Amino acid sequence: MKEIYTRILSSLVFAMVLVSTASAQNVNTMTVNSPMDIAGDYTIQTASFGDQSGAMLTGDLMLGDDNMAIDSNGDGNNTGTTTDGCEAITNDVSASIVVLDRGECFFGTKAENAEAAMSVALLVCNNDTANPDALLQMGPGQNGEGENTTNLAVMASYNTCQTIKAAMANGTVNVTFSYVEPDCAPVVYGPEVIWGANGEGAFDGGLNDWTVDKGEGTSLDDGGWYWDVNGQIDRGAYNSTQPTIASPTQCNGAMVFDSDYYDNLGTAGAFGSGPCPSDGNIFCEGMLMSPVIDVAASNPSGLILQWHQAIRHFNSLYFLLLSTDGGVTWQDTIQINEEFATNGPHNLDDVQNIPLCGYNDATDFRFAFLYLGYYYYWAIDDVVLINEGNADVRANETWYAIAPNYRTPMTQVTEVPFMIDVENLGNKDVENVAVNVSILNTTTLTEVYSDQLDYGTVPGCFLDENRVFPNTFDIPEELAGYRGTYTVTADNDEVMTNNEQTFDFEVTEDVFAKVLPEAEGGGLVGITPSASYWSVGNYYYVPNGAGYVAKTINVGIGNDPSGASFSGFVNVVLYKWIDLNGDGTCNGNERIPIGQGDLIVQNSLGTALRDMQVDLVHPDGVSPVALEDNTSYVAIAHMNPISAADPVYSMLAADSEEDRNFYYFPMAFAFDTGFGVGRYGSMFGTGSDGSDIDSRDFGPFYNFAVYAPLKIEKMSSGTEDLNTALDIEVFPNPASEFLFVDVALENNSPNFSLELVNLAGKVVHRSTYSNVSKERFEINLQNIETGIYMMNIRSEDGFTSKKVVVQK
Repeated sequence: MKEIYTRILSSLVFAMVLVSTASAQNVNTMTVNSPMDIAGDYTIQTASFGDQSGAMLTGDLMLGDDNMAIDSNGDGNNTGTTTDGCEAITNDVSASIVVLDRGECFFGTKAENAEAAMSVALLVCNNDTANPDALLQMGPGQNGEGENTTNLAVMASYNTCQTIKAAMANGTVNVTFSYVEPDCAPVVYGPEVIWGANGEGAFDGGLNDWTVDKGEGTSLDDGGWYWDVNGQIDRGAYNSTQPTIASPTQCNGAMVFDSDYYDNLGTAGAFGSGPCPSDGNIFCEGMLMSPVIDVAASNPSGLILQWHQAIRHFNSLYFLLLSTDGGVTWQDTIQINEEFATNGPHNLDDVQNIPLCGYNDATDFRFAFLYLGYYYYWAIDDVVLINEGNADVRANETWYAIAPNYRTPMTQVTEVPFMIDVENLGNKDVENVAVNVSILNTTTLTEVYSDQLDYGTVPGCFLDENRVFPNTFDIPEELAGYRGTYTVTADNDEVMTNNEQTFDFEVTEDVFAKVLPEAEGGGLVGITPSASYWSVGNYYYVPNGAGYVAKTINVGIGNDPSGASFSGFVNVVLYKWIDLNGDGTCNGNERIPIGQGDLIVQNSLGTALRDMQVDLVHPDGVSPVALEDNTSYVAIAHMNPISAADPVYSMLAADSEEDRNFYYFPMAFAFDTGFGVGRYGSMFGTGSDGSDIDSRDFGPFYNFAVYAPLKIEKMSSGTEDLNTALDIEVFPNPASEFLFVDVALENNSPNFSLELVNLAGKVVHRSTYSNVSKERFEINLQNIETGIYMMNIRSEDGFTSKKVVVQK
């Protein structure tokens, strides 16, 4: 983000620019002239199509009738009511203002039918009984219905229509449509407002003493920000329902940045066609700058910057910049509006209050709103500075340590470190701040651990970070679920809703995992790098490995099976790793493979791609994948497509930005800085082709936590003892039609068996024999699919396994 600030701020040259958008003042009022018992003004909303001149129009209301109620002719094709205007209007509404009900077809279709019936205007009655006074701006249909109409089209609320319909039933209702200047009395502020009480931030009639500036690459002279008489925000193709900001002084105008319109000029699908396009790599940039303010003259005890805004977020960035030298330099850059979700609801009058620290004595104070626009809009109005101090300490939601794994086998449990950043969002000091951490056994609902760390006084606007608790929690060796909770306490904290953060983890029978599987609500997404050949997986620490073996690793491919054709392999490897240089990067010379397996990846596997299991086999083909005490392991999947031109494999993982249960960076930081111990989450690396796997470096990968669970089990013994000296040959390899097994045993084996097992662990062929010593066996592969298999051979002399490739 710092690079973005630098690029933008270094390119800004201040220029006094006053830009207003010439806009017809659309009809907003219906005046009932008669009958007298309902006479008066009623608020209406003009459609985005039809007459936009704002010209006054008077006429009689007439209810339209299209003679088509719900399935009125019995053929199942008709919907709606006789008054919705979805079909041709059959009664005489010529020279009248036709009244139609909302519902069942596009607004533009109603307008076309009303105009074809020779009406002079259209009044649509809203049917929203839950919000009986609600209005919305009608837009054309998805195929352009209504765009070519020329008559005025307006909407009235449900309550308004109930009133006029009752009057229409008893006689003629005559109305006038017109624009009525809204009552725009100034907002009255108390003495706590030290700037803005006289309308300095109300944008009454224009920018006044404010200025705007554009960012690098912005083609707009006004830098994207412009004054609009109505605070209009609905010009873009993807916001036709929310017409204006709803600020207290919207009536005298507001500042608007319509990223939607700037990108597409109001045409759906025309992305990038506007004067200031935006996409994943480009923002439409602009800055709105306040006048220079002498804050010190008011001798404030604290400062809060407040403003009203209309906002809907997609992928934009929003910043508040602060200066003490009139904007020559900007001392602070604060990212704001981070609470708004992508494609979330429209917020037409959201009030922001940002405490400011260190500016009470400024004589040349200036602030600016910086917008990196990537849909949809941002409008600002009624900006004030308030003399007020507040204290708001919070448990930071972006930086706290969790358990080393989401799931850990009960035989391999370790300690959990604790660390969380504490931030004072207010501008007053917070006294006697402390953080309590507790661990709840969610299986028995009992607290099993608690500890407290004192933070003392946390100054205003201060982030107290990276304090590691001196003690750790030793996870019990029992199957259970756990919840950790950080709770911040203080003497004078004024906001208590942001004082807690939690995380979950589990102790399992035999599985290590960084994330939950999809079947258990893991919320996994596909991650796709730019490189075709890449490696990704998880770090696991094993404290008690002696006597245990690694059995399986699961991975998930996120490619859409119905999309572009793809095929190839995923090579899954379990490495023993010793971090020789202590940099947290798993270099090629620091690891050795102890277990491996291959997976075939192709479209035909469908949803099975999302959870594939590989049985781990020692590189020598016969030895167990034995684990060791106090050892680090990395379970990595190497993507190996047939060709670099094929679609890049997408690996399933949890987005740690979305779910902090899977954000392992703070845990690794706490272990490293607090205890000098290396523990990690997921790891990632890329290669140039499939031949450089051994030399790739795998670095920590903290934006995502990879789905790559590792299953272990206790090492077995007995008749399944491995015997690498067995004289057994399997050929040809690869095989297509027949597979031959030559056996030469030292001792006659009364019980002898052959098993062909696929990589999912399914036995696809089994045969048993008696009294075998020296013999050749033949296996017909006619019903065996192309793939990689393990030939398991059992005899009285022991067990061995051979890797077999079937290729047809």
